[in-house]
Amino acid sequence: MPFFSKDDKQLITNSCYFYNSIIIGVDTNNLNGIEVESYVDEADNFKVIDDEMRVYVGTTTKDYYILRDEDEYIKAFDQNGNCIWRHF
Repeated sequence: MPFFSKDDKQLITNSCYFYNSIIIGVDTNNLNGIEVESYVDEADNFKVIDDEMRVYVGTTTKDYYILRDEDEYIKAFDQNGNCIWRHF
């Protein structure tokens, strides 16, 4: 589930392992050779967008990402990981 922001400046990707999930955002200028360690909450080379959501589908708009999780919540996040809104 990778998505690029509308301006192509950020890539978000989701990782799911059993019940642990995380969405991270990476500056596209830093994609070449990036390494992300497992179970790291923060690092200089990525931002945590959400640390609970198991994303099943999503899209991008001019200002944010719209993502749907396994519990059927639909949430909008900006590129800094701020939840703009959510609906069930």
